[in-house]
Amino acid sequence: MSSESRLAANKRVRNLFLAFGALGVVYGDIGTSPLYAFNETFFGHYPLSKTPDDIVGVLSLFFWALTMVISVKYLVFILRADNHGEGGVFSELSLIQSTGKKTKFITAISFLLAFGACLLYAEGLITPAISVLSAVEGLAIVAPGFKSAVVPITVAILILLFSVQRIGTGLISKYFGVIMLVWFSTIGALGIPHIINHPQVFEALNPLNGLSFLISHKMQSLFVLGAVTLCITGGEALYADMGHFGRTPIRLAWYFIVYPCLVLNYFGQGAYLLGGNEVSGGNVFYSLSPDWFLIPLVVLATMATVIASQALISGAFSLTQQAIGLGYFPRVKIVHTSHDLHGQIYMPAVNWLLMIGCISLVLAFKSSSNLAVAYGLTVTATMSITTFGFFIVATQVWNWNKLWVAPVIFFLFAIDFTFFTANTLKFLHGGFVPVLIGLGLFSVMWLWNWGRGKLGEVYRQATLTLGDLFALKGVEWQGRMPSKINFFSPSPVTDENSLIALSLQTFITRYHMLPSGLSFITVQISPRPVWTGARVVRYELPENMVSIVIRYGYMEEIKLAEILETEGIKGSILVGDHEIVSDESSYWHTLKVRAFRNLLRLALPTYRYFGMKGQTKIIKEIMPVEFTKTTAYLLDVE
Repeated sequence: MSSESRLAANKRVRNLFLAFGALGVVYGDIGTSPLYAFNETFFGHYPLSKTPDDIVGVLSLFFWALTMVISVKYLVFILRADNHGEGGVFSELSLIQSTGKKTKFITAISFLLAFGACLLYAEGLITPAISVLSAVEGLAIVAPGFKSAVVPITVAILILLFSVQRIGTGLISKYFGVIMLVWFSTIGALGIPHIINHPQVFEALNPLNGLSFLISHKMQSLFVLGAVTLCITGGEALYADMGHFGRTPIRLAWYFIVYPCLVLNYFGQGAYLLGGNEVSGGNVFYSLSPDWFLIPLVVLATMATVIASQALISGAFSLTQQAIGLGYFPRVKIVHTSHDLHGQIYMPAVNWLLMIGCISLVLAFKSSSNLAVAYGLTVTATMSITTFGFFIVATQVWNWNKLWVAPVIFFLFAIDFTFFTANTLKFLHGGFVPVLIGLGLFSVMWLWNWGRGKLGEVYRQATLTLGDLFALKGVEWQGRMPSKINFFSPSPVTDENSLIALSLQTFITRYHMLPSGLSFITVQISPRPVWTGARVVRYELPENMVSIVIRYGYMEEIKLAEILETEGIKGSILVGDHEIVSDESSYWHTLKVRAFRNLLRLALPTYRYFGMKGQTKIIKEIMPVEFTKTTAYLLDVE
């Protein structure tokens, strides 16, 4: 066998293993939807009559939703929009920003994509709640006396799930694929006997049956589409987790395992209803199971929903890390739980907020059916935004021909928007909850971006170059302190024409001296998820000064202390501690300034986010800054 053939064979084997792993991480959300999605159409808040035409029509909508949205839109098109292998709505944002264009249109698109990411957070709250609830509700079918215990058991499982996040998922994640393979095989097998008994369910493969159903049911069809949405809610999670496995393994897992097993189960549920069988506890999914297998099925379903929840929790951590790296979210503590995989992280603040949110939803809605009414609006909005973002990437970044791209994307966007329109009916019935969560998060992102922009204006006022600093020797600074101090610099200091850090200018103004050893430290976050070039570039400068530029990808852990030790940079680090005040020009402006000031206080300090954990003495230089409506400037520091 030639080396090329051997490499190709190894690649195929690797893709198969990755496809196996993707079952547990990528497809947990969409894979547990059969627990409640189809059931909602006939036993939910707006139940349909169980006529053969209605059953086949609904099945047709389920089948073609899975086919067009997941198999075509996400697997064929959206997965192409990767940022050096990483997926998710922030990858689209990074690709658009990589063009270097800073027009108002690009800015608006960037905020739209950021809003889509916020709505994805809302999905991350609802999915664990609805998935675990729907699984535990199987206990009420096995033993009706357990009905009152469903909510307490669900809360206990969620508390346990969030409590173990701090130890990392590395030890248990390798079993996720095995459990989910058993899950998909089981749900597919459960549907087969009922399909054999009622093969007329295959009429659902004809899209005209779905279209006929929509036309004949008029307004009621919108409520049905709201339930059909539940079968495709994992599409965004699929895209967001692409970086862990790659396009090919994700596609293999879908086309050969996930897709056929989901279709078999949904068709099996439809066939069960066509047979006029009794539905135990109003739950079609569990009714497919023989009595002897019901308890093992409940246990398996609970395990599958915990895995689905874990995938979304990990996705929320990754999404937050990306937002921080791109400057759209305040810095929070990040704990890396694996020495080998940088993607395995834990964020205490995010974790506990997610837990409080999930438990609150369970206590408020009390059943998966009630949650299903609230679920779908934010997901379909994010899907629509992702499709629109793909069009911008395809035409503005890749320069694809608009004449053939536009019709395809318009067709896919029309599907997304139809689902979104149907789900707007859920707004007053609980759908406003995830919308408010998304808006709240977006407000934080917008405020943080606004405030950082204002601080950027302050730093752009720094006009003193390194050459100017040398020229001031004996005038502004009359000597050298014996100590060594390092300064963070927003832009690299490479020669005499480089602007020096504003904190150093403030230091000179206050003390009229320079430290004997002075280093400029610039940390640059690349729009790439992982930086593959030279990590550190060092510049030797006159007057015993050194400048080092350190580059990281936006998904990497920053280990500044280790780099400074390697580069021989010793001494204290001086950081600018901003004291922000408002010019009180208006109530709204003052409110924004105060809100940003509070965010700044809550955010993890830059030096700690950069990995400085007490190894080096930190000196804080108070820098009073005034925000006006039009600009921001450094106040007199004398």
